[in-house]
Amino acid sequence: MFTLSNPETLFLILPGLILSITVHEFSHAYTAYMLGDGTAWSQGRVSLNPVDHFDPYGFLFIILSLASGFGFGWGKPVPVNPAKLRSGKDIILVTAAGPFSNFFIAFTAAYLHKLLIYLIPVPEAIELFLFYLVVLNVGLGIFNLAPVPPLDGFTILTGLLPYELAKSLEGMRAYGYIPLIIFIVTPLNKLWFGYMYGIMNFILTAGDFPMRF
Repeated sequence: MFTLSNPETLFLILPGLILSITVHEFSHAYTAYMLGDGTAWSQGRVSLNPVDHFDPYGFLFIILSLASGFGFGWGKPVPVNPAKLRSGKDIILVTAAGPFSNFFIAFTAAYLHKLLIYLIPVPEAIELFLFYLVVLNVGLGIFNLAPVPPLDGFTILTGLLPYELAKSLEGMRAYGYIPLIIFIVTPLNKLWFGYMYGIMNFILTAGDFPMRF
């Protein structure tokens, strides 16, 4: 999630957003496959082809939100069968793989920028692309770790809790996106987003970007 400072940056941001969502969903699918669940593999989801992770509603939301100066979206959820995983706690690793792949992209983009500025004059378009790649991926990673259904953070939380408590919390999934909407539109999100912006600026500083979020 991020705010566009300039609508003309759309053509720099959209490829980065598609890359970020694709890697996020691929990481879920690949990790599940490596831990014994071939459900996603059988459906062609262990792939870095964006088409394989395309969600029409998520993509439409990307376009509409970018046009309004705010970028966010999602890919097609990766099917996972916990019963096929080698361990009952492997669902935590499968779920965490998505957000942490976004952090990996963010750190890679920052390191690449830091390296480039010591080697060559970095064109403004490349610098902006790497800047937004950091912002996008930290935003997606932190946002998805929020312990609210249907986000990844909620699955991680219930995977860590004792069975009875986790089972009672799982009932929240029946409300669909309502808990998430409440989280977004109420002051509950301020502390979480504060951490998000702090981590963004930490990585941007580490990458020697002249801009901050």
